[in-house]
Amino acid sequence: MPNRPLRSGAPSAGRRVVSGRKSTFTGYIPSTKGGNDYRLIAYESLLERDYILHLEDDDDIVAYRDRDRAYPWEDASGNVHDWHPDFTLTTRADRRICVEVKPWAVIEKKDLLPSFALIAKAMKDVHGFDEFRLVTDREIRQPFRLYNLEILHSARLDREIEGSGFAVRQAFVEETPTTIGGLRRRLAASRIGFWSVCRLIADGTAALDDSHAPIEDRSILDWSDPS
Repeated sequence: MPNRPLRSGAPSAGRRVVSGRKSTFTGYIPSTKGGNDYRLIAYESLLERDYILHLEDDDDIVAYRDRDRAYPWEDASGNVHDWHPDFTLTTRADRRICVEVKPWAVIEKKDLLPSFALIAKAMKDVHGFDEFRLVTDREIRQPFRLYNLEILHSARLDREIEGSGFAVRQAFVEETPTTIGGLRRRLAASRIGFWSVCRLIADGTAALDDSHAPIEDRSILDWSDPS
């Protein structure tokens, strides 16, 4: 069974995950980041859900929130609108970043880039954010990368079998670089060995030689570069 968060909390008040809209998938993902107080993060689309997996794997992001308030911005005609960031991020350097997650096809169809340029200006000049990010399915759904993020997030949540973490680290120390399959054979384990190795990658001890190739027995591992 997966570990339960040390502290749990409701998602941000601005999220209404039961939207009632057809063809909309909503739900929650437990965060493994201490800066989030290990609370549930809400998403309003599968694309947002996939983006959360990227955030969970990004060591530069120490905390993030799902939508919690509206920010006014002015269009080219002088009309004022409210914009809700899908996520607001805080980095290790204490930079504040607001994020819009949107399918690229929708951006093109509705010609949204000019509006997002004005929103970006308002968020930085008026509301004090350091950066506005427009993130699309092009960046989020890279081949195999998302598959790996699913595995690593599961590994962070999975309860470690007693002693397995020490054993896999010791085997890794004795032979690097190596492959996941090589470590598993040294441990003489199957599923336990695989998930223990995945936790080694998830906690930043080991690094994949190619993070865009699927995680499998042939994946090459080496020590993670802390820089």
